[in-house]
Amino acid sequence: MDNDKIISLIQSLNNLFLEPSLHRISFLFDKASEVLRKENLKIEIIESKTYYLIEELNSLYEMGKRVDIFKEKEWKMWRLKEKEVLAKYAGTEGAIKKQEPSFFEFKNNRIIGYLCREKESEKLIWNLIEAYNLKRDDIW
Repeated sequence: MDNDKIISLIQSLNNLFLEPSLHRISFLFDKASEVLRKENLKIEIIESKTYYLIEELNSLYEMGKRVDIFKEKEWKMWRLKEKEVLAKYAGTEGAIKKQEPSFFEFKNNRIIGYLCREKESEKLIWNLIEAYNLKRDDIW
């Protein structure tokens, strides 16, 4: 695959992050997947980190990822603790949730996508990539 094609493909994939419409994201990914299929490329996904600068908030955030929302008592206790800690640090820079940037790159003859599952559009892109990879590997 020549450099111009790779650059164009990576630009197309990175432009998905700028799209406000989930429908348009699906449409544009389908167009990009045609090129991926022709070149027999797979996309590897690495999850971008979301974090707080304040360690107490960050550990609470990580704990929240593991709370079983179906265990109502456990979830309510976690939610109450989260509100307390957020109120404690309200208005400080450290109380703002940070996220590593999301992007695609071509490295070592493969495409790598760094995505965050918290954003609706990136969840969709993640699912589209997984479906593409399954179809590409004839699993689906």
